[in-house]
Amino acid sequence: MNIAQRLNAVCPQDYKRAWIEAEVGDEWDNQTAWCEGPAGKMQPEIPPVESFAIGDALRDLRSQMTTPGDKPWSRCTFTLYPDGKFNFAVQYDD
Repeated sequence: MNIAQRLNAVCPQDYKRAWIEAEVGDEWDNQTAWCEGPAGKMQPEIPPVESFAIGDALRDLRSQMTTPGDKPWSRCTFTLYPDGKFNFAVQYDD
């Protein structure tokens, strides 16, 4: 499963938007997930094995997006919509 499938699996069926905010390093990550729907915003419970897989995928993306000699990004937000569309935004340390 990919990041979108893992996030979709832990959100209520009627969600309107879901996202993961993460800080990512070479061998670590810190994630917070959110789902937003008619009942408001909530933090879904992501099983540890799924959280680990999401972290692996984010670290892989970070590595693939970094050109040798350049600084890698340190924070990202993955936003998912029920129709399967998503956004992926990154931030760099100053």
